[in-house]
Amino acid sequence: MKSHGIRLLIIFGIITLSGILFFQVYWVKKAYDTGDHQFNQTMSVALFDVASKIADFNKSVLQVKAPVNQVSSNYFIVEVNDVLDKDILELLLRREFDRRNLKLDYEYAIYDCHANEMVYGRYVNTGDPADTIATGHVFAKCPTCTYYFGIHFPGKRNYLISNMNEWFISSFIMLSAVAFFGWSLWLVFRQKRLSEIQRDFVNNMTHEFRTPISTIAISAEVIQKEPSGTDVTRIHNYARIIAEQNQRLREQVDKVLQAAGTERKKPVLEKEPVDLVELLKTVAETFETRIREQNGALKVELGTGIPQVMADPVHLTNILVNLIDNAMKYSRGAPHITLTLRKEGKTVYLAVADQGIGIEKRYQKRIFDRFFRVPAGDIYNVKGFGLGLHYVYHVVRVHGWKILLKSQPGSGSEFTIKIPSGSLISPASQTL
Repeated sequence: MKSHGIRLLIIFGIITLSGILFFQVYWVKKAYDTGDHQFNQTMSVALFDVASKIADFNKSVLQVKAPVNQVSSNYFIVEVNDVLDKDILELLLRREFDRRNLKLDYEYAIYDCHANEMVYGRYVNTGDPADTIATGHVFAKCPTCTYYFGIHFPGKRNYLISNMNEWFISSFIMLSAVAFFGWSLWLVFRQKRLSEIQRDFVNNMTHEFRTPISTIAISAEVIQKEPSGTDVTRIHNYARIIAEQNQRLREQVDKVLQAAGTERKKPVLEKEPVDLVELLKTVAETFETRIREQNGALKVELGTGIPQVMADPVHLTNILVNLIDNAMKYSRGAPHITLTLRKEGKTVYLAVADQGIGIEKRYQKRIFDRFFRVPAGDIYNVKGFGLGLHYVYHVVRVHGWKILLKSQPGSGSEFTIKIPSGSLISPASQTL
């Protein structure tokens, strides 16, 4: 599938998933609001019937046409303007609520506005007959009423939610479908990325192998066509070329096999005390000639009090070689590289910085992935399979360290290895 088609599929999928989630949330909220409205209507009718029956019991007439006033979402005031008997009131409330299947806890209070106080209150637990006295602090007063009672439903929200089980089941099914759809899109996107990595790897490998194979073929052909009695030195030169290019091919194959091995299992470390200062100096010396030949400069900055570290010297050397080699590859013109070793608190920092092309921010999270190389179209002027930084990251992590990247396009990159106190031994003996 072409990249353009995959992008359209992803965009369409995101819009579809967002629309489904939006409408599902909308309808769940709509269902809750509808249930809340129905509850309020049912409760108003039930409380009106309670007020009417209290008036009948007292052989009086309701003084107001609309005695039920909803003060808030879960609090109602019922005006009767007549003497209230607490036992009769509770009996009528229970009957009316049971008749309408309103199974939720509530607390009610009776007010005497002449005395300006709550004369009785009770909390009714529909699931437990051992009711408790109401606190009364949730009840607002009615300044225009004589006798009235207030009723509060502290568990109204939970009651409404408990009556929406079918909506939650449908929402779960919908979310499962959305999650599966999203997972499918992620697989498509991941497969696209893996296909791109595979394509780049094949192209890079073809480019890397083509030069030595061609050189070997030409050298072998020349040797075969050389007449007898040809200068032995010339034959030896061609043989040397074949051997060098063969060694280059072997190294490239070893890199691929090494990457495959480190992906399957952790590399075995043979740790021993390593003098970081001496190691850094040794590695720097091996690169100085190459960098000088390219009119570049290699600067080494060593801090004071650098301790020894428990590490695998072979892998640690390979880490530095890979980082410096990368810094040379991606330099613009003459390479200018700085190696820094410093100690801050109980942590040692080992950094390799260059002034090269830098790395765009969108690629920095993937720079340590196996076979990944920053896209450069079909240009292969920089050799490699995208295995060096993957190896560096893997070995650093197995040591229990961290590697940090700081880079800006056009301003170079800096890779810093953070070695914690657990890997440090004692200060180096030499004077820096």
